[in-house]
Amino acid sequence: LAACGSPPTAGDASSAPKAGAASAKSADPACASWPVISDLEGPERARIEAFAARIETSVNDGDTAPVLERLDGDAMAARAAKGPDISDAERTRLAEKGDAISKAVLRSILKAIAATGPYRLVRAAKLDGEPAAIFRAVGEDGAFEYYVWLVKPDGEANFKVIDVYLIIIGRSMSSIVRDGVRKATGAKQAALCPRAILMTDFAQATLALDISRLSRLLDEMEKLPADDPAKASLLLDRLVERRRFAEAKAALAAMDRRIGGDPFLWVLQGNILFMEGNAEAAKAEMERAIKADPTIAEAYLSLIGISLKEKRFADTARWLTALRKQGGEVAEIEEVPEYAEFVRSPEHAAMKVKWTRETDCNSLITVLHSLNEMRNPHLPALEAVRKDPGVFKAAARVSDEAARELAKHANADAELKTIAPELQIAYEKYARAFDDVASGLEAKNEKRVAQAITRWEAAIMVEYAALKRLSAYCDL
Repeated sequence: LAACGSPPTAGDASSAPKAGAASAKSADPACASWPVISDLEGPERARIEAFAARIETSVNDGDTAPVLERLDGDAMAARAAKGPDISDAERTRLAEKGDAISKAVLRSILKAIAATGPYRLVRAAKLDGEPAAIFRAVGEDGAFEYYVWLVKPDGEANFKVIDVYLIIIGRSMSSIVRDGVRKATGAKQAALCPRAILMTDFAQATLALDISRLSRLLDEMEKLPADDPAKASLLLDRLVERRRFAEAKAALAAMDRRIGGDPFLWVLQGNILFMEGNAEAAKAEMERAIKADPTIAEAYLSLIGISLKEKRFADTARWLTALRKQGGEVAEIEEVPEYAEFVRSPEHAAMKVKWTRETDCNSLITVLHSLNEMRNPHLPALEAVRKDPGVFKAAARVSDEAARELAKHANADAELKTIAPELQIAYEKYARAFDDVASGLEAKNEKRVAQAITRWEAAIMVEYAALKRLSAYCDL
């Protein structure tokens, strides 16, 4: 915010109200009552979440162009111009430059987001009755912010962004645009309430990496109401470090109610419960989070950490495998000291065998799809060959290589002892028949082609049957 033409800081005596000044007299939106987030149901929710998913991808990829393209700068400028405290000069500038200013502010916000962790869509909702998408960004220091993107329809399947509200900071993007215009026109800044000054000062101190100033500001934040969003984010580490667990849990619960529920907050609650010594309640919170959002890596990592501390290595293997299936990054745990005891356990050995088998098995998925298509009665084998013979021959080679890899594990598994040889025999028949079909086509000998196709189709069925057995073994 400090980079966006922010309001004056607490040190600016010319415009800063004294501590405890009545916020009702301030025009700053951060002094007003908090906006209300409510549920959004029906087809509109699905459409907004599809749109928001594209925003999430663009932001995480660092591709700001599609995001800026979806911003309705004029609509945001119109929101910035609302209120009796706006002068004619400010309204004129907003009308003339509102779109450009809005995009500049959004660029600054996107730049700030890029410096934090991944940007994640929480869900579509309503903010004070307006349709919106809620996003979460978590920094490396654990502090997080919720961004509520207000949208309006733009065609049947698309939307325009008309404002962005920052929950922790307690300000909207349109209010920041208004501040920038006031600064540019030389107008007197509106009076700010103590919380708005505190948040702005905190943003500036963060940008300046002023540790002593940040510490003093955190002391000031301690005086905020118990349900203030800043306590759940900016103060959480301090509360936990000082073992003020009840306050930390209350702050998270208040934020969860305010945001309408977020599994990420449940994970944080679970971590605190574990620190309190309530492991079962902690695990219940993590599993609740996973049930609501199976992709939430933080929950898996917390459960893995708990299982390591409890030396429940079957659970360690279970949650590592679950995280891996969700596409989460699983480090080379053999090199991580915290995993040393688990790595020496039989549970780790069994997990590695299972993972190796899954890797080998997954290479057969393409083959199964290809063979399934070829055995389709509506797609005769001859037509399949004529369409693209190279694809199916390549698939056959893949199946042969996969069978050879799986054969390496055959001594350890009775099922593989029968499947691997079947695949090898089927492949050899398949390859010979394929060559006969290809040479018959080249020689334009239809009888030879027909005979070869019969053998080829039979080989396909044998290989398909073996692969189906293998797919059951692989649990594909």
